[in-house]
Amino acid sequence: MGVDDVTLHYYDTAATQRAAPADRPPLVFIHGASSNLQDAVLAFEKPLGGTRRLIFVDRPGHGYSTRHLALQSDPRRQADLIAKLLSRLHVDNAIVVGHSLGGAVAAAMGLQHGEMVKGLVFLAPATHPWPGGVLWYYKAANLPIIGRVFAWCVATFVGPPRINCAAAAVFAPDRMPPDYPETVGAELSLRPYQFLANAADIVDLHQHVQAMSRDYAAIAASALIITGTQDDVVWPHLHAHGLMRDLPDAKLIEFENCGHMPHHSRNSETVAAIQAFAGGLTGASE
Repeated sequence: MGVDDVTLHYYDTAATQRAAPADRPPLVFIHGASSNLQDAVLAFEKPLGGTRRLIFVDRPGHGYSTRHLALQSDPRRQADLIAKLLSRLHVDNAIVVGHSLGGAVAAAMGLQHGEMVKGLVFLAPATHPWPGGVLWYYKAANLPIIGRVFAWCVATFVGPPRINCAAAAVFAPDRMPPDYPETVGAELSLRPYQFLANAADIVDLHQHVQAMSRDYAAIAASALIITGTQDDVVWPHLHAHGLMRDLPDAKLIEFENCGHMPHHSRNSETVAAIQAFAGGLTGASE
């Protein structure tokens, strides 16, 4: 769907079960870095399908969504575009679920579009400034002119043979599901266009969350935070615990010995937690 000057790709499933009340808030899923909407579809469509409306969105520049590379690395700008998409889909009471970098976009939704946010779910979120930098190849891809040449080289020659190892490392210490990279279309992230968008998101994230996190206390929506204690991609003590400290109405669930992908490695527990959280928002059992 065209929104402002980009095209946002999304997957929208309706509630089909007779027992599903029409007033159940829809769940809107926002994926993280180096990813696309298929990651959340794999985790949530089967266990939640039919119980309520589910909307999965490719963030600008990812999956099959377009983007102006120089303008849209800011989670607040991405939240604005997604909010306009939801408005066109006649959604004004969403429970927004953000994984990893998508957690920053979810937080921006709560800050800037609280009127359409019923609740927020943060999965292994990246929402606060951290010490240190980012991996060197993201910095290289973010350089003017040189970055584009670098992205084409990495995407074409270096990326494909390493994609399985890279995906497995994100799951560690948990095991990656069989055929995960193929199922979620992980190689889409190696297209030069998306590689550049992803690099900009990651390199610029620190400055954006540094500014955003000062205002998290103004988020009115209730929040559920889910993290793994062994997440080495996004440190729980900074991000998940930081949200728990900063948000006025939040609950934290920590899965022991779990990595960065709790929605896959602890799928049944994550789904149950989201259902209980959503039911608590409406006063109805899920």
